[in-house]
Amino acid sequence: MAFVGDAGVGKTSLIKAFIGEEIKNLTSTVGIDFYSFTKDNYNIVIWDFAGQIWFREVVIDFLKGAALIVMVFDLSRPRTLMSLVEFWANQVKQISGRDTLVIVVGNKKDLKKIDDGTIERVIDDLKQRINVKLYIQTSALYKENISALFNNIFDLVKVTQFLANKREKSE
Repeated sequence: MAFVGDAGVGKTSLIKAFIGEEIKNLTSTVGIDFYSFTKDNYNIVIWDFAGQIWFREVVIDFLKGAALIVMVFDLSRPRTLMSLVEFWANQVKQISGRDTLVIVVGNKKDLKKIDDGTIERVIDDLKQRINVKLYIQTSALYKENISALFNNIFDLVKVTQFLANKREKSE
């Protein structure tokens, strides 16, 4: 599974908020970080990618084969929402068509500047192009909807692993 999005949208902050680590004064991820979690006997590895433009080509290679991609944008920076449409959705579609499950996260709800109508139109557009299963707004700083986000991540991973095992057994 991978967390992708522009630099500074809060990908690392979301993960750190989930595991209970301090998120104030974080610096941008340089390269790739990864985290491993176990819940209900399912092991999940999350790749947290740097969002800088110069790193995007490297990220694409890692997205191949991901069962779930979490695309994150900053609710206070409209440009980061448009980047999901103009760059990240295109990459997901090229790599996996509609096979890869996608969760879209609007982070920094406490600083929100993008109106809901605009977000809804963009999410509808994304749903036409890629397999968006969920859109959720969060605030990593205040830990708002962090549990809901990760519960949904775990649930989707369980479903994909169950279906993959079922396919293997039938072959």
